[in-house]
Amino acid sequence: MEEKKYTILEHTADIKVVVYGKSLRELFENSVLALAEVLSPEIPFLSKVCPIYSKRGIKVSSYDIQTLLVDFLSEVNFLSEKNKEVYLKCRLLDFSEENKNLVSLVFGKKVKRFKLQVKGVTFYGLNIEKEDEFYKATVTFDI
Repeated sequence: MEEKKYTILEHTADIKVVVYGKSLRELFENSVLALAEVLSPEIPFLSKVCPIYSKRGIKVSSYDIQTLLVDFLSEVNFLSEKNKEVYLKCRLLDFSEENKNLVSLVFGKKVKRFKLQVKGVTFYGLNIEKEDEFYKATVTFDI
């Protein structure tokens, strides 16, 4: 069975996701995949068959780890809207739980359109916790 990276949950007027990772670093990377699925992008045929990727850099600092996750996903969402791209891969180049900052690269493909528009990443129900050997975060997207 393939390892679970995230789960999308039903929620009124919003979409709530639970993101998983073996580490906080992996959890942040998997949160980008969850956002990509929520956006439900319509990818042009050429983009589907060709690995044409754009690469964008993101640098975020916050005062706690929960805010860092919200700020990071907000920046990914902004770049998706601005560039009409969906980001299908994320690599954290620098991640500091102690200093609450990160530097990452996200890799994406052009899209025709998004079926859903994420207006924002909210703090409603936001939770990051460690369960046994993995981390779990609950994040709500305002749509």
